Amino acid sequence: MTTIILCNSDTLAIPTIMHLQQTGQLGAVVIPDKSAAFLQNALAQVMIAPDKIYVTSKKQLADTVSTLITNLQAELLLTLTFPWKLPDSILTLPSKGCLNAHFGLLPQYAGADPVFWQLRNGEKQGGITIHVMTSDIDAGPVVCIQEIPLMPLETYGIHCERLGHAMATLFNKLSQSLQHPKQPATPQTPSPALYFSKPGITDLTIQWEQQTADEMIQLVNATNPRYGGAITRFRDIQVSLLEVLPININNPPDRVVPGTIVHIDSTHGIIAACANNTFIRITILQLREGYLSGSKLSQMGWQAGEIFY
Repeated sequence: MTTIILCNSDTLAIPTIMHLQQTGQLGAVVIPDKSAAFLQNALAQVMIAPDKIYVTSKKQLADTVSTLITNLQAELLLTLTFPWKLPDSILTLPSKGCLNAHFGLLPQYAGADPVFWQLRNGEKQGGITIHVMTSDIDAGPVVCIQEIPLMPLETYGIHCERLGHAMATLFNKLSQSLQHPKQPATPQTPSPALYFSKPGITDLTIQWEQQTADEMIQLVNATNPRYGGAITRFRDIQVSLLEVLPININNPPDRVVPGTIVHIDSTHGIIAACANNTFIRITILQLREGYLSGSKLSQMGWQAGEIFY
C-alpha cells in the first residue's frame, strides 16, 4: 500500500517512515520548508533517499501533495505532527483515505502539542489516536486508539521516543486491516474539554505561589527538552529548570515563602519550597553560563534563603 507521509518531527515520525521503507510501502515524505534542514538531515541518517523527500511551503502544499498522490498512485496519506491543514480537495484523493496520527487521546486532548498538556496536567495515560482527516482539526472519526501509560517522572523527550516506536507498531497493524474492505471509523463523542493551543510563555513559567511540588515536577518534565525547561528567575536573571525530583523533609520549616532555597549543599543540590509547604530537589538547571547541577551551584555561592521568583 503506497503511503505518503507528511511530518514535522523526527522522533515521532521516523520509526513509522523506516517501517514503510523496509516494507516497500513508502511513496514519499513531505516536510515543511521551515523545518527542512533539520528533517532532511534526520531522514538521511536513517537512509531515506533524497528523491523520496519533498520540501513544500504552505502556499505550495496542495499542489505538491495532489501531484504526488497522482504520480505515485498513492493509496494512503498519513500526517504525523504536520503544522498545516490540508485543503478539502486533497482529503478524497487517496483510495484508502487521509489519516492523522494525533499523539494524544481524543477528544480530551484535541489541539496543539497534546504531549505537553498531558504531562503538565499529570495524566496517567497518554496515547495515539489515528483518525480520518476532515475539515475540522482533530475532529474526524477515530480509526484506532492506543493508550500508553505515562511513567513516573517521564519527560517530554522520553514520552515522544516511546510514542514514535508505538506508532510504528500500531501503523503496521492498521495497514494490514486497511488491505481489507473499508473498516468503519467511530465518530468522536463531543467533549467538554478545551481545544488546547500551543503553550505560551505563561504556560511554561513556574508559578511558585500556586504550584505544589507535584505540579512543579509535572511542568518541568513537560518542558524537557522541547521547550528548554520550566522558566523562572533568580538574582534578576532567567533560569530554566530541566530536572527536579520529589523530596520529603523531616520537620520542614513553617510558612516558608514558595521559591525559597531551604537547603543547598554538594550532596543534595538545591532544595526549594513550593506551594502548600511542599518541596522539590532541583538537580539540573540552565543558566546563561550553561547546564549546571544544583550540587555545582552550591559551590558557586548560591545560598539557602535566596529565592526563585
